[in-house]
Amino acid sequence: MSAIITTAEVKTILGISGSTQDTLIAFHIESAQNLLYQILGVTDLLTHSVTKEETPIYDSLYFYLDEFPVTAITTIYDTGTHDEITGYSFSIGTKNKRKVNIVDSSGVPYGIGRSSIKVTYTAGYADIDAVPNDIKTVVALMIGGLMAKNKQLGGVKEYRVGSKNVIFEDNASGKKATDIINQFMNNYSKPIVV
Repeated sequence: MSAIITTAEVKTILGISGSTQDTLIAFHIESAQNLLYQILGVTDLLTHSVTKEETPIYDSLYFYLDEFPVTAITTIYDTGTHDEITGYSFSIGTKNKRKVNIVDSSGVPYGIGRSSIKVTYTAGYADIDAVPNDIKTVVALMIGGLMAKNKQLGGVKEYRVGSKNVIFEDNASGKKATDIINQFMNNYSKPIVV
């Protein structure tokens, strides 16, 4: 797994100066990324290919893919007929980079009467510099939490990492790390549609 954040970026986000904690931060980057990937349900955030994912179509208009951001769709197969879908255009949502619409040249959605499709597509950010800052901020906050845990501050409401107070539990003052992570999840998580 390639890193999506550098030690220097974590230090900047958490307000850490000096190099005494560099080894600890570097050690926690992979753990924080693994946790984030589990939460988001993705295998990687850097460019990679995903093949033959079966996904349901919702409201005959769109479907959601597991990996994001979707950067290219190679093929889409109808699972009922096993035929490749051709003659349709695919548009990727602007806010939710997992949402894909399939319409023909007249704007008629493909999904009418169909239940699911298989997709081959490319997802992920081109490189570490293309990963959005809000994703890096969440990883840095997770690293701050892991660092606090290493210092055995069990049950802390606030922990100072460098020049920043990272709040892990309810506290009347300041922004809670959980609020930042919840807002992040609203922007990036795959919605549950029933």
